[in-house]
Amino acid sequence: MEMPSTFSGGCLCAAIRYACSAQPIFTSGAAYLPIIIVRSESLKIIKGNPKARMGITERGNEATRIFCADSGSQLFGLNSSKPEFAGVKAGTLDHPGCDLMDLTLPKISKGTP
Repeated sequence: MEMPSTFSGGCLCAAIRYACSAQPIFTSGAAYLPIIIVRSESLKIIKGNPKARMGITERGNEATRIFCADSGSQLFGLNSSKPEFAGVKAGTLDHPGCDLMDLTLPKISKGTP
């Protein structure tokens, strides 16, 4: 199934909902944590007030995780080194059956430490 041009999702308890008005730029993640990278400006919270937890990466950047305080669902992440992008957790999508890991999308390769 092809990724729709717009998509939406939310937390497990439905207190928080988001919508994205653009197709993914690329995909990343790991076996049990697929992530869809989108332009930050295309991602909007349409219901609820998510919480944010900020931490510092090994490279000194701010990494912010956006989540639901009630269910604990991680919705997406932001990084100060690339503020124009947001990483949406694929498990929070309304229709996770669409082809998120489209082989034609560019992938991020693991960098050297």
